[in-house]
Amino acid sequence: MNDNSLKKLIESLKLFPGITFKQAEKIAFFIISQKKGKETLEKVFSLANTIEKCEICGTFKKIGTQCSNCSKDFSSICVVETIADKNIIEKSESFKGSFHILGGVISPLENIMPEQLLIEPLFQRIKKGINEIIFALPSTIEGDATIEYIADKLSDFNVKISKIATGIPRSSKIDSMDRKTIADALNERKDITNQFS
Repeated sequence: MNDNSLKKLIESLKLFPGITFKQAEKIAFFIISQKKGKETLEKVFSLANTIEKCEICGTFKKIGTQCSNCSKDFSSICVVETIADKNIIEKSESFKGSFHILGGVISPLENIMPEQLLIEPLFQRIKKGINEIIFALPSTIEGDATIEYIADKLSDFNVKISKIATGIPRSSKIDSMDRKTIADALNERKDITNQFS
């Protein structure tokens, strides 16, 4: 086998989040040297090709099916940055409503503007009769700016606006928190409805 091909495989595997060079090398050797490795990789690609991101709420769903997250009749929506944030909040079993994954936070320094996030579809969902929006975004300057931007746009809507309590350390990410911290933060959320009006 061409050594250059092996290097390209390792470099490609390194593109996955959290995969170091050593881990990529280990995975590459497993894929190449064992039949099970190639079969597993083929299965991963096959499964990945059956899943897509919902254009309305940002969660994942099977291609060609209705999204269970945004099609149900919920009275509240929890707005998060990533799918990982949604999953960790779900595991805390402290929120039973619907989720809305923005796909990031507003960050002009990183060229992430409101138009690049799933903000407009959130407004469309709220028009269908949502009573409360709960922000569970990172406690960062960018997270706060995103909340302020969306809350300002919601001033004409008859909806309660709240954000999770600040029990989560500032500058930390939701997906790095334990279940208890997430549950406490959601249970102690504060009403910020009139703060931006």
